[in-house]
Amino acid sequence: MYRNKSINRQLINKSGDKVAILHPQECWLLERIMSPEYYRRRFEGWQEFVELCERQVAEWSKTMPLDVRRRPLCEQIDAVWGGRVLPNIRSTLKSVQYDFIQLQQGDLRVLQSGGNISSDMKGLIDYPSDWMSLVAQKQYDRLKWRGAHYNNLIRRTSGGYWYDGELTYYYEESLHGPLALPMQLPLYELDSRVYLREDDPVTLAGLYLPDIPDASAQLLYRSEHIPEAWQGRVRTKYVNEAGIQEYYWENGAWEKCNWIRIRRVANRFIDVPPEGFFPQGMPEELYNWPQREAQYVTDRQRMAACSGEACPHSGEWSIFVEGRQATVTLEQGEQMPEWTDRKMEGEYKRGEKFHVLWSLMNRHDGGSVWVEA
Repeated sequence: MYRNKSINRQLINKSGDKVAILHPQECWLLERIMSPEYYRRRFEGWQEFVELCERQVAEWSKTMPLDVRRRPLCEQIDAVWGGRVLPNIRSTLKSVQYDFIQLQQGDLRVLQSGGNISSDMKGLIDYPSDWMSLVAQKQYDRLKWRGAHYNNLIRRTSGGYWYDGELTYYYEESLHGPLALPMQLPLYELDSRVYLREDDPVTLAGLYLPDIPDASAQLLYRSEHIPEAWQGRVRTKYVNEAGIQEYYWENGAWEKCNWIRIRRVANRFIDVPPEGFFPQGMPEELYNWPQREAQYVTDRQRMAACSGEACPHSGEWSIFVEGRQATVTLEQGEQMPEWTDRKMEGEYKRGEKFHVLWSLMNRHDGGSVWVEA
């Protein structure tokens, strides 16, 4: 029988103050970002980007001006893009491909790799794509963004750069992509056997929670010393155009702390409410979670299927996204759909498709929606 012990829900520091909150949404999102699926998406996105650039350089070379060598260097596309840009982005492609392959094989050392996409993005600013056709430029913008989007999520996770609230009460789909929670998450708890103090090494990679307030769970990978955690200090007082108070942090600081490991509880799950965990988008919805969690805990596992898989049962399938429970009706054998984004900022980002995990809510044959024990 699962026991809702206080140490498993909320850390208490030496002064007796309640501090960091353990929340399943934050943990699950961190795990999703560090999954082989996200590494695959990063690799394939950058691969398509590199291939587009190669095609465009090849097309340009077929009709290059006869006097090209007398023109400014920036107009010598074969020399600048062929000799500088392509070698750099190809090298990055090899790096992110290696990380994807190694993670598939269980090599957790690649979790600390951010690839070289971030540096490539900075470098590409100096090499405009205005020599391409308008159609190609739109493809260029979309594909460059796609690889960078997944890389940024991976880099922030591997570097421990998530702030309190970013993956919970003020998750922004316009920046980070669809929330797209399945309607049931694993139940997580704190493992008091793995408690890391200052100067301790990290010998076991995984999710950890810091013992300071206003900080979030992070991925820690093997290292000689535990890292500091970013702690929020001052919240914004900004009220948006809709008259809604926002709660992001205006500033904070890196602080020394201790870390306790997070683990999944076997055969225990959390049902995602139809309105989501944070319908008001307020910090209090996170901070009072330890008092509310028990009502959502279950030992029944709901059937689920990922985008691209064959639908195992005809019926209604749901995810939580865009502040609501979104449901599709599918027939057995149909391909489970991806989610088409409508929230991302930027014309070339809208309509992007995302791989999601669907939960079975109702079966047309009247059968059970629960996994047999």
